[in-house]
Amino acid sequence: MKSIEHWYAAHRRVERPLYRTGILLAVLSPLPVVLGAAFGDPPVIAAVLVLAVLVVPYLLYLGYLGDRAAVAVDGGR
Repeated sequence: MKSIEHWYAAHRRVERPLYRTGILLAVLSPLPVVLGAAFGDPPVIAAVLVLAVLVVPYLLYLGYLGDRAAVAVDGGR
């Protein structure tokens, strides 16, 4: 980040969606354990892979949104 203004602009932009994502992941994190206890290993592996496939691109998107907000501080590229 170029300056403190860029830093705060980026973090303000992604604050709420990132907070909601954290809550959602906290709620869903016991899912592999529950599935493992009920059905064995294959559903656990599937649940972890699905969470990873959904979460990683979303976090990358939030990074993109934060970058756009930081760039907007200077009026664009």
